[in-house]
Amino acid sequence: MRDMQSPADAVQFMGAVLRRVMVRGEVVVFIIGALFMGLIGRLYRIQQINNDRYERLASRQHRGVENLEPVRGRIYTSDGRVLASSLLVDSVYVDSQFVGKQTQTVLTLRRALCLSSTTASDVLRRIQEGRRFIWVKRKVSEKEKSILKKLKIPGVFFAKEHKRYYPEGAQAAQVAGFCDIDDKGLAGVELVYDRYLRGARGRREFERDACGRKITKPGMLDMPAQNGNHIHITIDSVIQHSVEEALDDTFEKWEPIWVAAIVLDVTNGEILAMGSRPTFDPNKPGLYSVRRRRNYAIADMYEPGSTFKPITFGALFEEQLVNLDTRVFCEEGEARIGRRRIHDHKPHGWLTVLDVIAKSSNIATAKCASLMEELVFDSYMRKFGFSSRTGIDLPAEADGNLRPVSQWSKYSLVSLAMGQEIGVTALQVACAFAAIANGGELYRPHVLKRIVDEKGNVIFQPGEHLVRRVISERTSADLKKAMTEVVETGTGTRVKSDKYMIAGKTGTAQKQIPGVPGYAPNKYVGSFCGFAPVSDPKICVIVVVNEPHGWSHFGGTVAGPAVKEIIEKTLIHMRIPGDRKVEDADTVGGSTQGRETCAVRR
Repeated sequence: MRDMQSPADAVQFMGAVLRRVMVRGEVVVFIIGALFMGLIGRLYRIQQINNDRYERLASRQHRGVENLEPVRGRIYTSDGRVLASSLLVDSVYVDSQFVGKQTQTVLTLRRALCLSSTTASDVLRRIQEGRRFIWVKRKVSEKEKSILKKLKIPGVFFAKEHKRYYPEGAQAAQVAGFCDIDDKGLAGVELVYDRYLRGARGRREFERDACGRKITKPGMLDMPAQNGNHIHITIDSVIQHSVEEALDDTFEKWEPIWVAAIVLDVTNGEILAMGSRPTFDPNKPGLYSVRRRRNYAIADMYEPGSTFKPITFGALFEEQLVNLDTRVFCEEGEARIGRRRIHDHKPHGWLTVLDVIAKSSNIATAKCASLMEELVFDSYMRKFGFSSRTGIDLPAEADGNLRPVSQWSKYSLVSLAMGQEIGVTALQVACAFAAIANGGELYRPHVLKRIVDEKGNVIFQPGEHLVRRVISERTSADLKKAMTEVVETGTGTRVKSDKYMIAGKTGTAQKQIPGVPGYAPNKYVGSFCGFAPVSDPKICVIVVVNEPHGWSHFGGTVAGPAVKEIIEKTLIHMRIPGDRKVEDADTVGGSTQGRETCAVRR
């Protein structure tokens, strides 16, 4: 200003300044206007052009739809005990939107829930990806839940889930089965009837507040889940308990690879009890090997040995080739059929067929079987249900193994008559013996009693399923008479009861060497299958002991006492009166009066 020479210069200077200020103001106004227009355009783009996109984004952030899991149906025994039910428990998940320090959160969760390094790394990765729902640990314990609640970790939430629970533990574990972490049936009744037990999912909409808590409002989708139906099975808890005790005693005493037992209602095919050892706790199935979870009563095949002889003589009686009074020479314990040498456990001379069955003579059985045509014997074995599944409503049942006649050797007829060259399951033998006991009718075994909905309405109830008649009532009576003699005076005297008349047959089979012709030394399967009371049979019981260790391997010794114990306890529980006073063989079996008696010497 000091350099200005006159007032005109000052005026000129001020005008220049004002012009410069006006230009700058215009620029500022222009910029502000441009920004305002840009903002309006952005708002228009958001609210009009991309409205749907941002609405969906907001909905994902604040609203959601969750599946409502149904309560899985319960499994009951026939007498009302709960074998399987569902408990409401907590599961832990993370919403990354609310997580603060990601690494620190995961480290805290790992310590509190004992997570593996793999699980912790996976959770951290998903948090870093921005996932809104990340499972941390499913179905935690009350202790773990309490620890997490005290820690109050941001972004960590609890969800309610149902956990399968088996209040009876290992009892009937192979029958009931078990579920996976998502309550999907994986074995036993849980698997076979999964579609009835699992129910149907529901769906529900919700919103989240600032703290991540779920809020429901009127008008939102709310479709409740449909809970599963309840399954009542034929297993009787008292009879099952008796079987479990007998299995434990047998397994501990003889230390076999496995032992299996079945109690079958001979009048309709209902499975009253079934079990195996080794066993497992279905509450913790992952802690046990497949071997311990296996249902050996239906899944494993073995050569039956002498328990198959009633099937052989059933065919012979039906074809009228021999009768109970037919006399057979037993060669004093050793005989040759072709180039094959056959032995009896004890030497015998002449025996009637009744005594042949009672004393389990291999030689006499082989001689009698030689009277049959191969195709005839094959047809009877298949009619009794061998070589095919029984059709029981449990998974993993084996077919059995019976080669077609075209593949038999010249010794196969004799071998099969003694229970060799054939693979059977314990259930197949039990069903065949039940047919002998009830007068000759083969029933399909089953474990389903009825299916009931939440309100107690019966929605399905299977009836008894008669497969076919396999032998006549007359043949049935003759076999019952001979099999009663097995227990009274023959190889099964350890099964003799003071209260009930029991009929049955022992079996001691040498085990084959896998992949090699011939049999393994000192490896046997001992079994006994019987039914009672003989005067009016109600139940059939079988016990199979695979490779017993100890002072004996004979079926009458290693399996017979368990069968006796189970039969007595079962019939007492069923309030069946004792029939021990019925001593006359003709009243408990058949009569051979009026039939021709012949002798089999060759």
